[in-house]
Amino acid sequence: MIHPAIRILMLMVFAILICRADVLHLLLAGLVLTAIYTRMEFAAIRTAMAMVMRMRWFFLSLLLIYGWLSPDPISGQSIHWGWPESEGLAAGFRQIFALVLIMLAVNLLLVGSRREELLQAIYWLAWPLAWLGLSRTRLALRLVLVLDRVASVREQADQVLVEKKSGAQGRWAGIVSAATRIITRTLEKADNTANEEIVFQPLAAPPWYQWVLPLFLIPALFFLPM
Repeated sequence: MIHPAIRILMLMVFAILICRADVLHLLLAGLVLTAIYTRMEFAAIRTAMAMVMRMRWFFLSLLLIYGWLSPDPISGQSIHWGWPESEGLAAGFRQIFALVLIMLAVNLLLVGSRREELLQAIYWLAWPLAWLGLSRTRLALRLVLVLDRVASVREQADQVLVEKKSGAQGRWAGIVSAATRIITRTLEKADNTANEEIVFQPLAAPPWYQWVLPLFLIPALFFLPM
């Protein structure tokens, strides 16, 4: 079992190297992620697809920026009113592919780790904050509270949307009413859980041999000659 802190470090190293990788290494990373996903349940694949689809407008804006707003290397023109620059589109697709790979890796971390494990791992990785006089306990506690409130807001939003479908309100009036009810219910729940006790158990240090994964194995994927 890989230590949760090692998983987060693996994701960080992977994301940094993805941002600097060439096309061939991006394809190699994509093949590795595809092989991992083929061994997972369909729910994880569906979650990853939904995560990518939520970013479709952002990806489209990247293509617009790289294809039509990138400077022409010959004329120096920064706006193209006609056909986009092929180099710009290629750069845009590369950035989109890199972002998709990072999102797939993030989904692997979220699917394969419990929330408590991720919080404990962040607490363990935040030990340098003590040198700055900061409290990593407060950081972990705030993360717990934020995640709890996010989950609560999502539950309240789902419930309010179901109620809205059964009503006969106008479009904008329905949106304002739904937002008001979500905020009200969230604040009420926060008041009711103000004295809730949170138990947080710190993790032990990762085994020494697991440090090979983020420090050597993942970088080897990108530095091997293609």
